[in-house]
Parts: sequence; structure tokens; C-alpha cells
Amino acid sequence: MPVNELEIHPYLDTINYKAKDENYFENLIIGSFPIYAITNRVLENNQIQEIDLNENNADMRFFYGSNKNNFWSWFANAFNADNPLEQANPELRKPDAVELLVANKFLITDVLYKTNRKNTSALDSDLWVKSQNNFVVQNRSLNYSLRSLLNTNKAIKNLYFTATSLDGKTPFGWFKKIFGDDLVFQNINVIHNNTVSATLTVNNREYNAFFLITPGGGWARPIKFTGVNNDGMFSNYLMDIDLNFFNEVENIPKENRTIAQEETLKQYRKNYIKLYYTQLLNAKNMLFDGHVV
Repeated sequence: MPVNELEIHPYLDTINYKAKDENYFENLIIGSFPIYAITNRVLENNQIQEIDLNENNADMRFFYGSNKNNFWSWFANAFNADNPLEQANPELRKPDAVELLVANKFLITDVLYKTNRKNTSALDSDLWVKSQNNFVVQNRSLNYSLRSLLNTNKAIKNLYFTATSLDGKTPFGWFKKIFGDDLVFQNINVIHNNTVSATLTVNNREYNAFFLITPGGGWARPIKFTGVNNDGMFSNYLMDIDLNFFNEVENIPKENRTIAQEETLKQYRKNYIKLYYTQLLNAKNMLFDGHVV
């Protein structure tokens, strides 16, 4: 069972960035850990068991390779580029993803190096869980190579975490554990209860930190529009895009909305997230508040 299996990240050291120098990359995407279907296993003799790609679960063996994840779609849209996961040849998806990153001066990494998980869950909350297997417990590891990654790439100034939560089992929560007292949080920009960006200092070097809406299958969960607990940023977007529709549904509880209203909201949520990603990834807008700009 996965709770007693030790998984290892397959992609942290295998990306060909075509020998770009230390002053080329300006941005770093920071996630948590790949889905179960595209990691490798560490056996108790320390041999690595490589897992073949099963296209029923994933489109490629690379960061955000799950066929339920929206990262590459939203990232590509932010730069008016083709989604690498739509490449017909599976062998070309990873090279296309790397090319997309490089063209826009992005590196990509995760905060966990070795971990276990509950069942085969893709949730961050189900990573690094209790286990009776001493080998698993003793060999789990954060991705401490993040320290050298930042030290080596001296032009990186923008950090993008692929979840908005700051604590616990999240990319930023684990990032804080990696850097400990070497990290100082400053100027947190919370807009309508959403943490959008912050300034932080790591080892006396200042970065802009951006917090992306999770690209996983449950992306719609944090974008609430219930009539009494609306996401203020999404409301700003909706008022700019379709004020008549906003006025129509603003005070209607979810259970009383029509199917057509629900479908319209779903589509507007998708469009809002595309704008959110574009504003943070491309425009580097630390004060994005949902308004169409």
C-alpha cells in the first residue's frame, strides 16, 4: 500500500534547459510532488523502481503530467502558446513543456523529494502521512536542493507557488520548512481574503512571491460564489465581464440556481482563472484583484 511505499521524485535533476547560464532564468514554479502514477519507488535495498507511463492516468511523466491537472493549459494560455499536453505524440510533450518554460524564463521544481502518501491520492494533504514502515519514515525528505537551485540561478526574482495556502501541507508550507529562519515574510498582499502575493527574503535575497490557484482537479473549490460567501476577486471579475448576470445570481443560494446559471458560473470561473494566471505569470501583477485589466 502507498502509505508504506517510499516514492521518489523522478524529475528534479533530469531537465535539459539547453545550458542556459545562471543569469537567464527569472522565474521559478514551486509545487509539491507528482501524482502517484508518475513517480518512482524506492525499494528497501535502495534500488529505484521506475514506473512506466500509463496514459489512463497521466499525459506525460513530468511536472503536472496528470490528465486531471490544468497547469499546462493555464500556463500556456498566459503566454498565448500551445498546451504541450495537446501534442499528439506523447514523446514530445515533455520537450514541448520544457521549451515553453525556457522561452518564458521559467524553471520548475517541487518541495518534496521523497515521500509516502495515503492510498494513491493526488491531494497534498495526503502526502507525508503516518506510516509503520521505519524505512519510509527515516528516508522521507524535503527537496533541499531548492537551496542550491536559487543560489545558482542568480537572476530569479519571482517565485510561484501552486497553491494559495501558506501553512501546513502546501508548497509554501514545505518551502518554509526547507529554509527555516533564512526566510523572512514581508508585505503580504491579501485581497478579499485571497493571498495573491508577498515579498519575501531568503538568505538576504529578496523575491516576489505569487500564489496561484491550485491547478489540480478541485480547482473550483476555492472560488466560492454561494450568495452569502462570494469570492471577492471572482465577484470583481464577474461584475466587469457580465454585470447583468452578476446581479441576477448574486443573492441566489447555490441550491436555488438553475442548471443554466450553474453552467454559466462554471465557465466564468474557468475564464477568471485564466486571467488570474495571466496576470500573475505574465504581467507579474502583485496587486491583481480580479478586475479585468
